Amino acid sequence: MVELNLEKYYERKKEIFKDADVFDINYNPKMPIEREEISTIMESIADFLRLRVVNNIFIAGLHGSGKTLYAKYLEDSSNKLIKSRKLDVDVKYINCRD
Repeated sequence: MVELNLEKYYERKKEIFKDADVFDINYNPKMPIEREEISTIMESIADFLRLRVVNNIFIAGLHGSGKTLYAKYLEDSSNKLIKSRKLDVDVKYINCRD
């Protein structure tokens, strides 16, 4: 028999999910989990920022694997470096989903 008490279900989920903000499409943690794959992308970005050597980067992966998170993190990191080094370049994240 199914219990028809929404408040009970709601409270039970509160115990499971400590921070529901992580499910927001615009959520960005301060630091993403370090993954080995990111070093290749960081090398390409550093080459571009220092040498202006353009290298196309294609990020592919399953839904929810962190592609957008890393793209936004890399944009933010790049812009901080650009500002601190006073580089004459502009980096933008563009959401192609909308």
